[in-house]
Amino acid sequence: MFWLSRIIFLIVPVLQKDQKIQLPKNHYKMIIKDNNPGCIEAKVTSNLARRFDAKPGNCNSVGCKEYKGKYKVPFCCTVKGYGCNSSEN
Repeated sequence: MFWLSRIIFLIVPVLQKDQKIQLPKNHYKMIIKDNNPGCIEAKVTSNLARRFDAKPGNCNSVGCKEYKGKYKVPFCCTVKGYGCNSSEN
């Protein structure tokens, strides 16, 4: 039994080295709420952002600067919402 625990102790770190560690970065997604254009952003990993079809960057880079509020998504992150002035576009 001792040798089995030694083998597992040696193999597990080798398997973990192949996995890349992803750090959370800002991602945004354009939305429409009450017929008004808007943008939401969150600090998430690229895998999670891909699930929601979010793009890397922030809402400020696409011209959405009017802060509307934030929402805590359970077991995920905090999402911030911004309004976009349609008169600028």
